Amino acid sequence: MPSTMTPSHFGHRQSGLTLVECMIALVLLSTAIMAGLEMLEFHSTVSVRNVQAVRAVTILGREMEIVRASRFDTLDTRGAFPAPRDPDFRVSRVVTPVDASTREVTVTVDWTEDGHARYRRATTYRNKEAP
Repeated sequence: MPSTMTPSHFGHRQSGLTLVECMIALVLLSTAIMAGLEMLEFHSTVSVRNVQAVRAVTILGREMEIVRASRFDTLDTRGAFPAPRDPDFRVSRVVTPVDASTREVTVTVDWTEDGHARYRRATTYRNKEAP
């Protein structure tokens, strides 16, 4: 029976990858993919937090415009109430007399995110003589 291996094939390495080289490549590729997925998850979490904060600031701005448009004698503490058109947020307003002609109005928008309380707050002063 003739031999399929001739002496010229001994000592020559054939091209291709060994099993060990394939395993190392798979481990490196898996590590890179996992790192990429972790970064993607972190980015999406931060993005959701930013969206919530922007929504809160928008509500806060809307409430402050309502305060500025209100007549001085109608400014009163309304307590806490759900944000109009956005029940995920709660709005509270505190009106504090500074003197007979000035009131301090603090508006707070708060919400819960991942089990943590978050808020945005703004304060303005209203004068009786202001339009």
